[in-house]
Amino acid sequence: MRVGIDARLAFWDQRTGTGRYARSLIQAIAKVDTQNQYVLIDTKSRHASGEAAPELAPNLVTRRLNWDDRLLRVAWLATRRPKIELAVGPIDMLHCPNIDYMPTLCKARVVTVHDLCVVTNGQFFPRKDRWLHLAALHRSVRDASLIIAVSNHTATGIRKHLNVEPKRIRVIPEAPAHVFSSRPAVADSEIGRQFSLEGPYFLFVGTLEPRKNISRLLTAFVEARRKAHIPQALVIVGREGWLARPIAQELRAAQATEDIRVLGYLPDVALASVMRSADALVYPAIEEGFGLPVVEAMACGTPVITSRSSAMAELVGNAGMLVNPFDVAEIRNALIGLSQDGRMRDEMRALGYERVGQYSWERVAIETIAVYGELAA
Repeated sequence: MRVGIDARLAFWDQRTGTGRYARSLIQAIAKVDTQNQYVLIDTKSRHASGEAAPELAPNLVTRRLNWDDRLLRVAWLATRRPKIELAVGPIDMLHCPNIDYMPTLCKARVVTVHDLCVVTNGQFFPRKDRWLHLAALHRSVRDASLIIAVSNHTATGIRKHLNVEPKRIRVIPEAPAHVFSSRPAVADSEIGRQFSLEGPYFLFVGTLEPRKNISRLLTAFVEARRKAHIPQALVIVGREGWLARPIAQELRAAQATEDIRVLGYLPDVALASVMRSADALVYPAIEEGFGLPVVEAMACGTPVITSRSSAMAELVGNAGMLVNPFDVAEIRNALIGLSQDGRMRDEMRALGYERVGQYSWERVAIETIAVYGELAA
């Protein structure tokens, strides 16, 4: 079987959730499958550094198209041309690890849907991007032979909002990359010094955009500092995303009076180090289809405060502290409670580390290859 995989986001310099999913899946497939042939489809404009995607195994080859990615996205949505086989040759199956639409001649198509936020919370997207995402989502789902959902929450949304029959959906949760581990690394102390992280801190990780709920987190943190004098700083990791200007302005204003550090985007090794040293990950996102930072934190042995809405409660179970993302007082009280109770932090570390054992990229790869096998049968 010759499988094409849309790898445009997988080897981008500043990968976020869907890019991290694509890269980790491809790396895991390279380890567990030596039988099928894979073509990783990339575009030049996705690489800020200009570096080529690595060749991971003899049965995985990269075809890097010298086509402008932004123009391609519009052309593919509007005309379903050009077919990808024009550039990569015949394929038996195409897997798009996110909803970016890619036209193909083959009948067997798999698409991974990460969330339905553009449907359920369209106000969090700029108007132009909202239209493109909605069009790509509907076309990708309509044309797919089988759909991979990264959580039961996402699967429910696909059935409810896109009217998809359950028999076309397979639920395969994501996992933390191997670099996210509770084992201390040699570089941990050096990275801590680099970012001046000497004292205790709470950590937020995610793209700076409205649905991540950073504004309420900032308010809750400031209230916790003033009401209970918690010693923790707040460290923010992530690049700016959609509609980020008001968030950036709030962060700058809060930094003037409070102990808040904004580190920007961090590569995985540095992120894992910062995560291991945090007193807790605080991730009160309004809508997530999975919530990768949550499982990454649990893998690092870091306690988690997250939303009881959308997919996060499904991931955490009883291993984390769940809050209403719209209730600032509830977020504030969670920060105060975890700050003052070291025994609770230790219990949450143990529970989280135990729970995250059920998530692995090897399992994701094996179950994804099984989906390919269903269509090849």
